[in-house]
Amino acid sequence: MNALSLCSLPSRGVLALSLAAGLTSLPTGAAAQTTPAPGALSPACASFYPADFKLSSTRNTDAIPTTARPAKGVALKEAAYNTCLVRATNHTAEGVSGFSRNDYSRRQAFNADSSQYLTYALNGFWQTYDARTFNFSKRLPGLAGDAEPQWHPANADKLYYLPTNGVGMRLNELTVSTGATRVVGDFAARLKARWPGANAAWTKSEGSPSKDGRYWCFMVDDANWNSLGVFTWDRDTNTILATLDTRGDRPDHVSMSPSGNYCVISGDSASATVVANRDLSNRRKIHPKSEHSDLAIDANGDDVYVSVDYQANAGDLFMVNLRTGVRTNLFPTYVNGSATALHLSGKGFNKPGWALVSTYADSGARQWLHRKMFMVQLAANPLTYNLGFTRVTSNGYWSEPHASVNRDLTKVIFNSNWGTGSDTDVDAYLIEIPASAIKTIPGAGTPTTPPPATPALAITLGALTRSGYNATYALTTNQPAKCRAAWSAGNAYDALYDPISTATGGLKHSKALTLGSTSSQTVYAVCKSDVLGSEKEQAILLK
Repeated sequence: MNALSLCSLPSRGVLALSLAAGLTSLPTGAAAQTTPAPGALSPACASFYPADFKLSSTRNTDAIPTTARPAKGVALKEAAYNTCLVRATNHTAEGVSGFSRNDYSRRQAFNADSSQYLTYALNGFWQTYDARTFNFSKRLPGLAGDAEPQWHPANADKLYYLPTNGVGMRLNELTVSTGATRVVGDFAARLKARWPGANAAWTKSEGSPSKDGRYWCFMVDDANWNSLGVFTWDRDTNTILATLDTRGDRPDHVSMSPSGNYCVISGDSASATVVANRDLSNRRKIHPKSEHSDLAIDANGDDVYVSVDYQANAGDLFMVNLRTGVRTNLFPTYVNGSATALHLSGKGFNKPGWALVSTYADSGARQWLHRKMFMVQLAANPLTYNLGFTRVTSNGYWSEPHASVNRDLTKVIFNSNWGTGSDTDVDAYLIEIPASAIKTIPGAGTPTTPPPATPALAITLGALTRSGYNATYALTTNQPAKCRAAWSAGNAYDALYDPISTATGGLKHSKALTLGSTSSQTVYAVCKSDVLGSEKEQAILLK
């Protein structure tokens, strides 16, 4: 979640189950209903751009042109940046409940060949549209509320989805043209064997599989939405690769990285946001909070976590290389005393090195990055390319733009209430740009491979003292950790409240305590690794 968001995510499962002058019009022509070539623009925008078109890379606070809400399917010129904008839905005319909007910035809205796009309605249903004609195609059967649809990466007629909120613990595959559904992964028996109370397996709406759709990371909740664990899964072999206990520390969401080498577990608790290898080993912290973010591929082929650091003095947009752990600040979002909420989309996998930013709900004097969409290069001192303005008057979650980019970086879908201030009179709009407008800018790098595994947490007992009722002990851990004291065996770290003093960067630990008798007594220390999140208990005999 984002510290500057206007509100938290509404319960979409409840919604579904309860119902089981700067823009200039340009002419458009009729087109045959054919599958577009990768990167092809719709007929509305196909003849829009001159051969020498270049995107604007300035960082000026450009005026936002005012215009009436456009008709659906008509190409419009975004005068500030000379880009082609098209209204993609008209929920009122189409009979779609409340709105027809892009679900989320982290979800890929476009199918494998960008011939269809997916939207979400207020009543919890999902529907598809033809990306060439912008015609409403169909309401998708079987999907309701938080069904987490994910387009198949290669077959443009298929998508994956979950039961609402992951209840039932299976992954389905839908053939869009026929409505046929099959189960590709039934996790229920396997997860109940691991966690008897398991009831739901999902990413909590914000996760994605690997770029090729093979590897997935899910979180597991019980019937009361208490967190039980996280697991990774291989679609091709239908194998649960690894499991991890969360001990009630519920992630905000989980996601597989584009390469499939990493699972990112995003959290706002003391566990923070961490990345783990595919086998859930070698967990390491990448950010202390769970802000709006996405996973992307940089120009060198590495997986990167892209997010915003509202706790930093400049509110930096930043990225962390998941292989090396190196953080790179991209640009400040606190500009001249202002601030803004934002979303990120890193789904342009076929043209690595870029992420899409959409901003909203700014405060202070408007700055260059506010109320617009732009691409940011995933590199130090990055280029930014302006795409267009959102024309959103912020009024809660449903009014947020949630811009998402297709795999080829030629189509961006976003939401707008077009200045009405409504939280439900919202439609989707597209900005289309030529395939040549943005290029991958290569740099030095190495292939993405997981880092060496961190050894398991180990505790070494050091000096002990005992004088009557008073005793002290010292411990050393082989990696940074925090420790708590216990009088009995078998306790989890989070169930204990008596801290053990820590020094030397979390490697040295010491405790002074008062005993209830002068007899020999065994006490216990439970340490939790700052790196792995794993725990280990140490028995200490005080004579």
